[in-house]
Amino acid sequence: MPFLRLRGAATMATRLREQREQALLFRQLTTIAVDAPLATAQPGFLRTQADADMLGGLCEALRFGPMTRRRLLAAAGLESPPASVNEFA
Repeated sequence: MPFLRLRGAATMATRLREQREQALLFRQLTTIAVDAPLATAQPGFLRTQADADMLGGLCEALRFGPMTRRRLLAAAGLESPPASVNEFA
């Protein structure tokens, strides 16, 4: 990181080299595990079909714009917003 143009970059690089193991541990502890087994998961914790009306209401309540709505619906596996949701409101 000495190539970075910020104050103390060389010192930061030295500290990261000295405390590499601790930095890697912190990275591991702050990473969300997405590979947990789901074979014994309770029915309430399994992923199911998304509720388009609920997501539409959430978008309205949080005042999401059209692009965010499309991305949220696409991530939920829904191609288009429910009829009750007006993207341009």
